[in-house]
Amino acid sequence: MEKVLVSGVSGFIGMHCAKQLLDKGYQVVGTTRSSSKHDEVMAAIGHENLSLVNADLLSDEGWDSAIEGCDYVLHVASPVMMGEPEHEDVLVKPAKEGTMRVVQLAAKHKVKRVVITSSVAAVSYGPHHHKDHFDDTDWSDINDPGIPSYNKSKTVAEKAARDFVDGLSGDDKLEICTMHPALVVGPSLSSDIGESNIVVKRMLDGSTPGTPKLHMGFVDVRDVAQMHVAAMTAEGASGQRFILSESSMWMSEMADVLREAGFDQAPKRNIPNFLLKIIAMFDKDLAGTIPLLGRVGTYDISKTKDILGWQPTKAAVAITDTAKHLKEKGII
Repeated sequence: MEKVLVSGVSGFIGMHCAKQLLDKGYQVVGTTRSSSKHDEVMAAIGHENLSLVNADLLSDEGWDSAIEGCDYVLHVASPVMMGEPEHEDVLVKPAKEGTMRVVQLAAKHKVKRVVITSSVAAVSYGPHHHKDHFDDTDWSDINDPGIPSYNKSKTVAEKAARDFVDGLSGDDKLEICTMHPALVVGPSLSSDIGESNIVVKRMLDGSTPGTPKLHMGFVDVRDVAQMHVAAMTAEGASGQRFILSESSMWMSEMADVLREAGFDQAPKRNIPNFLLKIIAMFDKDLAGTIPLLGRVGTYDISKTKDILGWQPTKAAVAITDTAKHLKEKGII
C-alpha cells in the first residue's frame, strides 16, 4: 500500500484530498499544526489507514519523520485569509518556509512526486494585468507595489520550490507540480467551511448589502481534490502548472445564481467602487479585494483537461451546493 503525506489535512481542501486518497486505498499521513484538530479530522474522515502528526510550517519539528517512508506528498498547507494582514510576512513567511521544508525533505527521502497547492493568485497579478485571459505560463509579479500579500505568498513559495528542484541533479532529482485553483467553493467535510466559502456566506447572511465589482474564477473543492490526486501519478504531470477554474463570473452573476437556486436574500444591487473603498477601511475581509476591483480574468484550463483528464463541475453547481451546505449547517 502506497503512503501519501497530506499537509494541512484539517483544512478545507486538505481534508477532501485525504478522503479521496483513503477512498482509493492509499495510506495517508496528515499534518496539523496541533493535536487540537485531531479529533475533528478523525470524526470527519476517520479511517484505519489515516494517521495524524503535528507539524507547523514555521518549525522543523515533525516534518522529517512525517515524510519518511512516503511515496507521494500533497503539500496543501499554507496560510490564507480574505483580507490583508498587518504585514505580508504573516502569509509570505510560512508559505515559503513551509514549502521549502517539504520539498527539501521530500528530496532527502526520495519521494516520487510532490504536488503543491498554489493558486491563480500566483498567475494573474502584475503589470500584465491589462490582460484578461491567463494560462500556466503567466506569473504574478512579486515586485508590483500593489500585489496583495496572499498573491505574493503563493508566488514566492512556488518560485522557491521550483528553483530548489531545478538545482537538483542525478539521483537527487525530485518531481513536483503545482495546482492553481481559483476561488474554491463547495461543501466542507468539517466545521471549517473554508476561507473562500466565506464569499458565499457573506452574500447570504446580510453582511454584504450589495455585490462588489469583482470578477473571479470558481472551482468545486471536490474537483480540486480530485485533480491533486490525479496529478500525483499522471504521466506528463511533472513540472507542470495546472490551472483549476471552471468559469469566471462577476459577483453580481454569482448573486443571480444563488437567487435562481432559491436563495432570495442574495443581494440585487451593486456596490460602487468608491463606497467599497470606504467600507474596506473598516472591514479587513474586503481590504484585500480593492486592487482587484473591475479587473476581468479568465483562465486556460486546457492543459489540466489534457493531462489530468479533468471534467469540471459547473461553477453554478458548486456555488449552489455551497449555499445548500451552509444552510444545512445552520450557518446562514
